[in-house]
Amino acid sequence: MFVFASIQGSTVALKLSAVVFLAMSISCLIAGIFGAAIPIVMRKLGADPATASSIILTTITDVSTLAVFLGLASWLL
Repeated sequence: MFVFASIQGSTVALKLSAVVFLAMSISCLIAGIFGAAIPIVMRKLGADPATASSIILTTITDVSTLAVFLGLASWLL
């Protein structure tokens, strides 16, 4: 992101690259935590984790990742 924004002549290239880096890092952290927790919780509730955990995990990861990215962008930029 830094290279692309610098080529375009953006004055906030460093901030843009920081937003993308932080959003990707937090997204990986969220996906890892929920990817481990959701099957465990579903098993405790008596549901089959193989059938429904992927839908729940994808929804939580997509929504939280978009919220983190847009939140960081509005906060840092």
